[in-house]
Amino acid sequence: MEQMFTGGLNNYLLRPIIAEKKKECCYAVAAVKAGSGFNINELKGKSSCHSCYQRSGGWNTPIGKLIATNKITWEGPDEMPVERAVSEFFSSSCVPGVSKPKYPNLCKACQGDCSCSHNEKYFGDDGAFQCLKNDNGQVAFVCHHAIPESERQNYELLCMDGSRKSVEDYKTCNFAREPARTVIARTDTDLQYVYDVLKQIPASDLFSSQA
Repeated sequence: MEQMFTGGLNNYLLRPIIAEKKKECCYAVAAVKAGSGFNINELKGKSSCHSCYQRSGGWNTPIGKLIATNKITWEGPDEMPVERAVSEFFSSSCVPGVSKPKYPNLCKACQGDCSCSHNEKYFGDDGAFQCLKNDNGQVAFVCHHAIPESERQNYELLCMDGSRKSVEDYKTCNFAREPARTVIARTDTDLQYVYDVLKQIPASDLFSSQA
């Protein structure tokens, strides 16, 4: 969403053309195993699983909220990179897409090359859930629909008020509702040309992770 706002400024002259539409939007949540015995105020020193570096549900939204509520201490980029602050907060993590040489602790829980691709076993929302399920992490930052309905009774969500709730309560226990992914173009681009190009791309591929 921040990138969309920035893109609309005069010096960029960009505008949205189409947006992804799903049957159900994504709620960014912190999923844990039921009965694991800690709340959101006790995440320091735990291990974490993330869908992908700089994705809304797996990184930007939860990390931003944890910093804004002073759960993760970060004074800004002049002090240290935010990745360093997160690396020091969690005991180990899997954050596919982060720089492994710079932040090895953020790739310590991964089972692959720590890339934001299928070369990493725990890539994406489904991968981050598997990271939690396989005990490589104690908390997974994912979209709520990453938790299969058949397994939801085995997991809970950490809420910002310090409580835990059922996965079914994701609408009242989340970091934020994620905005749709969007295709943007320059404001001086001929719209018919843009639509003609987009029509050549299969709908199933337009917003895929590989597109």
